[in-house]
Amino acid sequence: MFLDAREMPLPCPTATLPETLQVLAEHPCGGAALVHAALARLLALDATDADSEAIALFQLPATGPTTVPTAAGSGNAAADCSAELPPSPSSSLSSAPHLTLRLMAAHANDAVVRERCCRCIANMCQLSHFSLARPAVEASGVDSDNSSAGSENSFADALVEQGAVELVLGTLAMSSRLSAKGLAWASLAVLNLVCLSRDGARRAARAKGESVLADVITGITHESLAAGSPSSVQCSALDAMLGVLARLFTTEADDNAAGVRYRCEQAAYGTVEAVGAALAWLSESAIREVRGSAALRGVRDGSIGGRRGGTVFFPTATPSQQAAVLMFLPSLHKAWMTLKSISGCSRNLPMVYEALHMPGDGGGLRAAIDAVLLFGVELEGLAAVGAAEEATLQQNLLLHAMETFADLSATRKDLGNRAVAEAAALSEAAEGVYSLRGGAVEGEGGDAEGISAVFPTEAALSVSEILAEGVVSNIAVSTVVRLHTAEAEAAEFREGGSQTAAVHVYDGAVFDLLAKSLLTLANLAGHDIAVASLNTLAPLHAMLQDATDCLAAIRAAHRASPSQLLASASQQELMAVVQQCALAGQVYAALWGVLRTPDGARAASDLRLRDAVRGLQTVLEAVCADAFPDGRRAAAEGGGAAATQEGSAAQQSSAPAAAAAPTISAAAETLQALIPLGQRVLQCLLLTSAGASPAQEGRMQQTGVSGSAEGTVNAIHT
Repeated sequence: MFLDAREMPLPCPTATLPETLQVLAEHPCGGAALVHAALARLLALDATDADSEAIALFQLPATGPTTVPTAAGSGNAAADCSAELPPSPSSSLSSAPHLTLRLMAAHANDAVVRERCCRCIANMCQLSHFSLARPAVEASGVDSDNSSAGSENSFADALVEQGAVELVLGTLAMSSRLSAKGLAWASLAVLNLVCLSRDGARRAARAKGESVLADVITGITHESLAAGSPSSVQCSALDAMLGVLARLFTTEADDNAAGVRYRCEQAAYGTVEAVGAALAWLSESAIREVRGSAALRGVRDGSIGGRRGGTVFFPTATPSQQAAVLMFLPSLHKAWMTLKSISGCSRNLPMVYEALHMPGDGGGLRAAIDAVLLFGVELEGLAAVGAAEEATLQQNLLLHAMETFADLSATRKDLGNRAVAEAAALSEAAEGVYSLRGGAVEGEGGDAEGISAVFPTEAALSVSEILAEGVVSNIAVSTVVRLHTAEAEAAEFREGGSQTAAVHVYDGAVFDLLAKSLLTLANLAGHDIAVASLNTLAPLHAMLQDATDCLAAIRAAHRASPSQLLASASQQELMAVVQQCALAGQVYAALWGVLRTPDGARAASDLRLRDAVRGLQTVLEAVCADAFPDGRRAAAEGGGAAATQEGSAAQQSSAPAAAAAPTISAAAETLQALIPLGQRVLQCLLLTSAGASPAQEGRMQQTGVSGSAEGTVNAIHT
């Protein structure tokens, strides 16, 4: 059915799907020519979900145990076929391994067989559980009372239990012998196995999957560099493998005595380097394909003016631009998601700095930042053509990038020992407040987790300088303006065009992105001169005014019983209080850094930010006086160190509280934590607007905002 008399593949085989499966089942250890031809026919017939379901439900006769090698075998099909693999007794399918796994084990050194089987596995894992779970359970006689994760995709779980993860990783390990499509098939197979099963991530981690994936990613990057540009198939493979890494990093680590909870805390340098190189190359290629080579030259020479390309409106873009956007957006999203997981652990930051600095002495990082500007800010109109999935990827890419920028810019590299100790104390205070809001904090905080002890290496300083060049702050400001304007327009539409202040709550995804953008601005304030410009401070002024109006509206709505303001507030009002206070706290932190620069002080005076802060403080104190008059004074009149600690906590831990279900205690603590920081910012605004005299300089030293207390000010940005 597949070979002619000379054992050459037939040009147009006519075997049906059942016939093809039966031949493979009867000759799993057959010659390479027969198995290759039969698998080629199988892939041609596997065109719909129904076909994949037929392949998935095809069962081999129960046999003795079979061994699944994790890497290349002996190369002899007959010898490899006799190897034994002990099936898992908990498998929800038959005790015999699936046909595809049997073929991969029998032809361990045959890259063609293994990559084609990977394509079948990738397709089978995506099948709906409704058509698979019941027959599988009935065939095995296993009780149908499975866990929710298993019942959602019992076949993927069965493949994992039968050793599919190890076999597919073994296939990836021979990536140099795989075809381009085969590499993509194997990558998609391991992605589906890891993400659509209960135990896939754990087994991939134990099989050294991180190392295998890092090696393959590095190989693809080098191959793309030699070719000049990655192909769509290579982008698909990178997208899948970066997705697997992101999944592995967010899984719990094995039990250990070192206190490591997640695998991202154990990232290897080779993995970080591979992710950084892939991100840089994908970004450069994306900019070149969408903007042209001239834009890429502007990125490489660091000229800020050459890095602004204007809006790319997707519906009216050229076909080549549209194709480039659709090709690079998923892989860039996965790259930033993976890097965010790595940079979220402070002990990984030295490796991240080195990895981002290596490609082109920082040129790769500039390209990555500019790709975020292009795909996250300048690209518009995806939703207009119904590309909802791509629009979601666009927003998530921007969120992951902003989270990474916040992590990288928050780490201080110029603190002395005393300043590090002060920053550690502030971090401990912030963790304490966060634990009151549902966060889990271990230990006593004495190890200064999250506080930088990074030596000012060339890589660390170079990355910090690139982050402060103005492009990152431009991305953050553009995001704040867009989100705030869209929310204001939506609120006005809901109110029927009324100009009166209304209580509104940000969508969770919008709030997260807005909060991370403000946090990045706060971290860059005092280092990036663009943050001290009127263009940046104007949106911050609007955010403060919005918070003032929202809190005033809530207070007015409960004027009849002010002492019950928080107790009688609705869930929407409590959430609005927590969100607005969290955002205002980050605006205060940004102003704290801006006021350290002469340009920032002048811009703040021109915009009369003093009045905006005073207005918000007045409303905050009025709300506190109404809601809990006995507890307000202790929070408002705390000592200098306590005030700074609470202000830092307002910036760092209010955002997590705002993302959780709002409670009265969370709203009360957020209000009380914000007041001291606002008072200190207001005092700084008053002093800078009046001009610091010698007497006033003494007052600034007492309040901790002068140059002699710079360590305390810097700690706000950790």
